[in-house]
Amino acid sequence: MILLPFIFLSLLTVYKKSPFVALISGYYLLIILLVLAIFSLEHTFRGIDYFISDEAVYFYNLDISEAAKQDRILWFNIVQTVKSTDFEFGFFSKIIHLVIIPFLIFVLWRLTNSRKSLFIPLFFPYILFLSQTALRDIWLFTFSLIFIYAFFNFKGKYRILILVLSVFFIVGMRPFYLGLLLFALLGVYILEIILKKKEGNFFKKFLKYVVLSALSISGIFVVFKNKINSYLFSIEVLLEDGFSKAQDTAIEASLTGEYFIYSFVRFVFTPIPTSMFQEIYSNGASEFGYTNDLLRLLSQISLYLSFFYIIFNIRKLKGVILEYFFKEKELLAYLLFTLGTISIYGLYHGGGGHSRVKLPLYVLAGITVILIKKYKLRRNA
Repeated sequence: MILLPFIFLSLLTVYKKSPFVALISGYYLLIILLVLAIFSLEHTFRGIDYFISDEAVYFYNLDISEAAKQDRILWFNIVQTVKSTDFEFGFFSKIIHLVIIPFLIFVLWRLTNSRKSLFIPLFFPYILFLSQTALRDIWLFTFSLIFIYAFFNFKGKYRILILVLSVFFIVGMRPFYLGLLLFALLGVYILEIILKKKEGNFFKKFLKYVVLSALSISGIFVVFKNKINSYLFSIEVLLEDGFSKAQDTAIEASLTGEYFIYSFVRFVFTPIPTSMFQEIYSNGASEFGYTNDLLRLLSQISLYLSFFYIIFNIRKLKGVILEYFFKEKELLAYLLFTLGTISIYGLYHGGGGHSRVKLPLYVLAGITVILIKKYKLRRNA
């Protein structure tokens, strides 16, 4: 019951900005509940754990190291708080994401200024499946988008408040995402220097950003020193002992250009939808159930359809990049942020890993398709 006021408040907040987006958000809440109902039937009749995931140990609080807990400390506490006030069967623990979904839909809309972006979660329905899990990905991704959008579009105290709130959630759920976001913002400014060659006031803003970033990173280091040290230790282990997470790779894991390209391509293009379908057809559902597997398959099909559309309109892609990604700072920042996540997860997992870490890639593919359509309409007008 603790979640209901927050769900209502998030819908009301979005409604004040756009009643239409609030309406679409309401529909998404119902769709997510439908996905949960379908999964609940599978849980009942097939005996699948109600909270099955690759991070279920954090929900059940089973034999977790302190370092692993610190990596998601805020999310861990949110889940445990909701869990302590939940019904016996854990319904509210499954709908934690409903609080944040309206903001996700709103920011997707504002990033492209196109209502078509409101339907990205339908096109990639694995987003809807993740929205009824006790995993942190939806909250983390939403606050990353909010951080990017607020940085370039909000002003004054309201901007500071939203940025601080976003940083609080990001650092408390997956700290290295903040580093990716800061580097994405830095990349935006560097590209703007290269492309526009601005002087004077722009360089003052750039210097201000660098100083504020340095102060922010210093403050974060003081507060999260132990966690940062664990990251540095992990990097040291990777450099000295190899990539323990990079299993089943076609080439030996290493810090080489060949391995980087391999892991990048593997992350983006695998699993191939036909192999996923064959796996389900031949062996049945995975341990995560048919609901997970089928929505994941549909999302991967949508990803490939997006790639085919982009390739088919490859001549328009340059115009889209110049007209939108290089002119709209938030879009460029999101592009760089997504490339950063692909690089990190690609290197660390050899391009493998769970599909939930592909959430930024799904949205980038959807946004790119929308922008190509938008660009074509403008050119034909």
